[in-house]
Amino acid sequence: MKILKMLKTLLINRRNLLLLVALIITASMSYASEAQSVYSYGRFQPGSTVYLFGDNVNMREKPATKAPIVRLLSIGSRLTIVGEPDGDYKANGFSSGWYRVQFLDQQKPVEGYVWGGLLAFGAVQFAGADKELLLLAGITKFAENRPAGELRVVENSKVKAKTPFTWIVTDMNEGDNYSYSVAAEELSWAGVADLKNVFQISCNYEACGYTRGKLLFFWDGNNLFCGPTAESVSEAGLFSVESEYVFPGQEGCKSNELILRTTSIEEPAEDGTTPGTAKKVEILHVWNGKDWVAKAPVETELPAPVRESASSGDSEGN
Repeated sequence: MKILKMLKTLLINRRNLLLLVALIITASMSYASEAQSVYSYGRFQPGSTVYLFGDNVNMREKPATKAPIVRLLSIGSRLTIVGEPDGDYKANGFSSGWYRVQFLDQQKPVEGYVWGGLLAFGAVQFAGADKELLLLAGITKFAENRPAGELRVVENSKVKAKTPFTWIVTDMNEGDNYSYSVAAEELSWAGVADLKNVFQISCNYEACGYTRGKLLFFWDGNNLFCGPTAESVSEAGLFSVESEYVFPGQEGCKSNELILRTTSIEEPAEDGTTPGTAKKVEILHVWNGKDWVAKAPVETELPAPVRESASSGDSEGN
């Protein structure tokens, strides 16, 4: 009955009908786990639960490399961020603060400091796995203002598989810290059975001119595979580029197919000298049993945007 009432409300006019279609498309891609965001604009959030990305990590009494060691921690160790970052340390070109963390050692809490570069920016517990598997995403080095990433699958403090990737970033000369916000989640999957788990990592920076987007990763039980990257960027009043995925089961997409759809809009010039443009580019990716193979892009022109002129009534009486 609740669904029927909602449909009646949404179908009042054509505009709400479009809203209904959007809601249906969004709901068709459900999530196996909620997005976990513990790293926001360059720092881990106090009170959040994090996991060690590094192995054999020294938890120290103070935020310094020469401080006494409190505890030796293995990769995948679960920690709680106690407070704001303290000090700064740089390794492999990457700078981060020290974090006071709490670790449960045989149900007894132990506190100390761990360098932020050894913590996973995104972590997901596998859903429906017959073993305790953990997905970790972190930074391995920072060079030329770009962070190099690695994805690791961990079981019982041992790395089962890993794959390199590149974090989404915009070079604004902000130093050697990753200043984005990160959220990691596992998606439900209606595609080929060979791929058992699908993960999405979102990299966000809510400011004009900053590239943001999503990264896809797939797990077949033994290996990790990278999917296409969906990048978006916009500048108010000038342009916008928005990328999204079309997953198997959506819009006729087959079980071994994945579409990366990018819509680009160029706003017309205020003085009318340059017209607006809009287009959609779709790239079909087909799973061949070992990798996602990208086909030739298909471009479609869309109705061009028109800048609204000020009505004559706006100036009357001024």
